[in-house]
Amino acid sequence: MEDEQEKLKQKQKQKQKQKQQQKQQK
Repeated sequence: MEDEQEKLKQKQKQKQKQKQQQKQQK
């Protein structure tokens, strides 16, 4: 169970990183 949550957290972090990168590119 904890492993699943960890994966989810990492996924969200990656999504946020991508969003920030896109903003910077624009």
